[in-house]
Amino acid sequence: MPLFLAARGLAPLFLQDDPVLRAEALVAGARAPDYEREIGRALKEDDPDLAAELANLAEFRAVPLSPALLSQVAAANRFDLMRSAGSVMRGAVFGEMTSPAGTAAAIATDLTSIGDVRDLVREAAAYPDHDPLIVALAGTGLALTAGTIASGGTSVAITGPAKLGAGLLKLARRSGRLTARLSGDLLNLARRAIDSRALAVTARQAGRLDLVAARRSAARVMRPRETRLLGEAAESVGAIAGKEGPRAALAALSVAETSGDLNALRRIASRFKGHFRAVLRLAPEARRGLLRISKLTWRIGELAALVLGWTLGAFALLTRLIRIVFRLFVAGGARLAGVLPA
Repeated sequence: MPLFLAARGLAPLFLQDDPVLRAEALVAGARAPDYEREIGRALKEDDPDLAAELANLAEFRAVPLSPALLSQVAAANRFDLMRSAGSVMRGAVFGEMTSPAGTAAAIATDLTSIGDVRDLVREAAAYPDHDPLIVALAGTGLALTAGTIASGGTSVAITGPAKLGAGLLKLARRSGRLTARLSGDLLNLARRAIDSRALAVTARQAGRLDLVAARRSAARVMRPRETRLLGEAAESVGAIAGKEGPRAALAALSVAETSGDLNALRRIASRFKGHFRAVLRLAPEARRGLLRISKLTWRIGELAALVLGWTLGAFALLTRLIRIVFRLFVAGGARLAGVLPA
């Protein structure tokens, strides 16, 4: 039945597990009060960048906002040299991310071996109360740097996003921005990944600031399979940062619960260029519920599509039967009686 097949084929269009389409629908439904509420929250949280991003998205979507509120956003985004300078220092030395400048400084440090060595030394000094995830990410970062250097820089295109992502994962872990589930999964992976004996050697070398030796031994700290899995998660985070900036990647880490979520958020970031954080704020469902559709919802929707298909098919069959009966009995009888031409 063509109608049945066509109706069944509509199910994936209406019910496909596509976070980008659901994000688009949720953002399309946002109105001026929604934007103004979230802009006000961003200003109270001392996040003028997010406030500006929301204002830009409203303008892009032709949603009019209060001129007074837009003036507040502009004033909040005026560059403060003293504040930014202090943020840069704290970001470079301590890995803090209280502003875009501080975040950039912390990440810039982590893109070199300095940040990884810093974290290994800090965690080694804290043993046995060290953080295995920080150790694993720092070891992964050192291994990536070693691989890039060993290849003469030819693998920068491959390791670059993963290296950036590893640094952002460390920052998110340190600042408590990882969701409990994602943090737990990564922590379990990190515990399996670390070779404690090799870690002790690397920690001693890092403590002596022997960067060359630390880079060499970093490859032995991490077991290959687990390192690859960590690298895949880091690569997704780095890809989001490459499209939308480090703070957007940190926002993704604050809502993702699985590596699959990171891939979904990566797609959303590609669709909403320049407005990713604003979308996460405007569409709370985009944070978790938007990332996955429940199996029950899918089954119910698919069943509804099947019922619709059978109904349309049955109607088509009934229509054909009526036409056949009409031709055989009504029209045929009329011809026999001479009412209709043969």
